Amino acid sequence: MIWTSRLGSAAAWGPEDTVSEGGERKSTVEELTRKPDAALPAPRFLYSHSVLAGLPGGQLVRLQQSAKSLSLKERHVLFRRGDPPDGCYWLRRGFLKVSVASNRGEERILALLGAGALVGELALFDTLPRDVNCHALSECHVLHISRESFLACLSEHPALYEHLVGVLTAQIRAVAAEAVIGTFLSVRGRVARALLNLALHIGRDLPDGFAEIGFAVRHSDIAAMASATRESVSRILSEWRRDNLLNVSIDGKLVVHKLSLEKEFLAEA
Repeated sequence: MIWTSRLGSAAAWGPEDTVSEGGERKSTVEELTRKPDAALPAPRFLYSHSVLAGLPGGQLVRLQQSAKSLSLKERHVLFRRGDPPDGCYWLRRGFLKVSVASNRGEERILALLGAGALVGELALFDTLPRDVNCHALSECHVLHISRESFLACLSEHPALYEHLVGVLTAQIRAVAAEAVIGTFLSVRGRVARALLNLALHIGRDLPDGFAEIGFAVRHSDIAAMASATRESVSRILSEWRRDNLLNVSIDGKLVVHKLSLEKEFLAEA
């Protein structure tokens, strides 16, 4: 799911996509007053392979109880590329963007994550600096799981190492698949796939095969997901809107017809 941008309103879906982009906030995350947490969504990560998925329920509860609860405001930074690793983050509420940027300021969105997702889990296994950026796209609550807590769970359940090998292998295969798609799939196919991934990971199913994306995504966001220009994305989305493959809700959220987009993707694959 190879996927800044200030989120816009319905106006962002006009021909010019003119919603302005403000400066990035520099504030750090804030620790919340510790309160008993309600049951969290099941962990899920990019491609649905999670390093926590194989942990026994009791160990997940222990990790949750030992985790720090953090709050981020929209567009605040969770971590940047080059930051020292300090564990991973379990997203309880809100949306996060994971991205990389070139020296010229060009951005590539690697993932948009919703509630239940994990981010930064490589820090559980090594002490190398972060290699991606992570920003809040909305107000977020996250749980910080330290490397020490995670390794303590592994020491008590060494059989989990086999599970972790499978998880990491699946993620490597997924990255290789993305490289193939980025090389051979047309722009139209990449845009269709980006929208399908949005619907899958942060969408809400509606009647008649439609899905509503969880927040108002701009053309430039989709362009960064699909490795395309904003102009190309705007042209394709306008065409699909005329053909009723997608629409925009009154509060600016994109509504897509999943089956039609799947056909568009397969036609270009």
